[in-house]
Amino acid sequence: MIIVVTGPRGAGKSLVLEKVAESLRSRAISLGGVISRGLVEDGKRLGYELVCLADNRVLPLANAAKRAGNTPGDNRVNYGAYDFCAEALRIGNQAVFDGMGRDCLFVDEIGRWELEGGGWSRYLGMLRERQGPALLAIRQDMALAVAERWSLTIARIFDVHSLGIPAVIDGVLRELKKTLTRER
Repeated sequence: MIIVVTGPRGAGKSLVLEKVAESLRSRAISLGGVISRGLVEDGKRLGYELVCLADNRVLPLANAAKRAGNTPGDNRVNYGAYDFCAEALRIGNQAVFDGMGRDCLFVDEIGRWELEGGGWSRYLGMLRERQGPALLAIRQDMALAVAERWSLTIARIFDVHSLGIPAVIDGVLRELKKTLTRER
């Protein structure tokens, strides 16, 4: 079962996934995949850090490309407004692959870069065969394109912008409880 959390940039999609992960982890549900946690200062997004859910490891993922002192090099990949750490991308993709065998898989975020073959795209095709639930964060305007690109059947879509963060967290947990209870 694929559940999508959608909303515009900065609406709280990653926060929803983090809160759901905390709740599942407290119930001894094995988690896999990644969350891209935004780094914000004075209301401005400075970059992202990568949270690998299997071991709760946190790594620097991306910095704003035009940030002073940030020079892209061999170990950086530029996409859009950010310079991404190539090693964090490799580790994140491996976490998505490894997460396919966990009780619940998280992928945050799937967007334009993944549609173009970058970011977390490497193993997304495997979602079609996955037996357990997957929770994906996708921007509102890209959910259909993502489903079409990887031939995914989306069971539920929760929109953070229209429902609000608490309602989305509750709704996602209710859906996951049904599925995870059946599988155990």
